[in-house]
Amino acid sequence: MKRGALGSVLVVAALAAAAPASAAIGPEHSLRLRGGIFTPDGDSEYFTEAEQDFTGKVSDLEDFVGGIDYRYDFGGHVGLMVSGDVYEGTWDRAYRDFEDNFGNEIQHRASLEIDSLTAGVVIDIAPERSPVVPYVGAGGGLYSYRLEESGDFIDFTSPDFDIFDAQLVAEGETFGYYFLVGLEVPLTPYFSIFGEGRWDNAEDELSEDFDGFGDLDLSGRRIMGGISWSF
Repeated sequence: MKRGALGSVLVVAALAAAAPASAAIGPEHSLRLRGGIFTPDGDSEYFTEAEQDFTGKVSDLEDFVGGIDYRYDFGGHVGLMVSGDVYEGTWDRAYRDFEDNFGNEIQHRASLEIDSLTAGVVIDIAPERSPVVPYVGAGGGLYSYRLEESGDFIDFTSPDFDIFDAQLVAEGETFGYYFLVGLEVPLTPYFSIFGEGRWDNAEDELSEDFDGFGDLDLSGRRIMGGISWSF
């Protein structure tokens, strides 16, 4: 399904690229800086089991996400946008049903980093020179991640359920896709501010220190705002 969605986006991008550049009105290039909040969906085996075994929730991983976009307008309200994003969230948690010999919680920290490089099509749905410009978009690309758990763990294979300190890591890359909706408010012909919501969909099978833990869901929603410079 992911490959099919990505293929559809690339076909739309190719058709948009065929539009004559002379049809563009005003600046054709834009650089956009944005920041906001990313909330992971956590809809996979790894997160489901983690919520059952440890305190806290997947929503604890909600944290800042930042990104930069380059947009090229073909005219006719259609543009091609290339984006790079970075995110890191942490989840401090403890075993729900176990304590150490002193009655203390057995704790560790989980952290998730996601970097993405994507390309997509953006369509403005307002006339030229509108005071507010709604837009929609879709695209896909490469999502890379690093999952780490660091702290104290229980060895359930030992007779006394020994506690040990460890750092567990899994890294990988996978393809995914996204959809977005937004509003842009031009301040001048060259500068504007905007706000948007974006929904990412990506997942990968865990390996390395997390081999056998199932899939890791990298999907989630972003609420972001930023500034745009056109040239």
